[in-house]
Amino acid sequence: MVANPGILDCQRRMAIAFGGDLVWGTPLFPGRTLSQAEALQIPAIYSETTGTGGLRRSDVEHYKNGARNVLRCLGMMEGSFPTRPARFFREIGRSEDKEGFLQLDHPAPCKGIFLPAVDLWDEVVAEQELGRVVDSAGRSLALVTSRRSGRVILVRHSLSVNEADGLVVVVEGLEENQILSD
Repeated sequence: MVANPGILDCQRRMAIAFGGDLVWGTPLFPGRTLSQAEALQIPAIYSETTGTGGLRRSDVEHYKNGARNVLRCLGMMEGSFPTRPARFFREIGRSEDKEGFLQLDHPAPCKGIFLPAVDLWDEVVAEQELGRVVDSAGRSLALVTSRRSGRVILVRHSLSVNEADGLVVVVEGLEENQILSD
């Protein structure tokens, strides 16, 4: 969420053109790539796919199509690109809760193997189980519960985790875009 309205509008259009399920405008955090782009007044977006830790063909295709769509949006390639709002759209400019800093949301309480109990886009309530960290014999080391009610936008699928690794991200107030249900 940058201060320059022209750059912010360009970033919104780029994010929608990329074609993901979620467009999420978050506060700037010093030292991150988007903060540096903002300092130089360069429109920029991050894009992420399933985050499963592997290289899925569908993710690669999504990135390729998304990059082409952003180039089309910027007038660098000919052709059409998505202009309809994403399935989920959220913008938040306040940084008090560090929303958007994914590593801080539900960190691993210890080293082990993370077994998620939720899936992407699930709605959860505060204190609901998000998963467990277990040892190599399957013994429970820690229960991970949701800090808030909201929608799951990230689930770690790399089994092996170290203490403080990000496991799950839950965002409050993320409602499905009603425009798409018409």
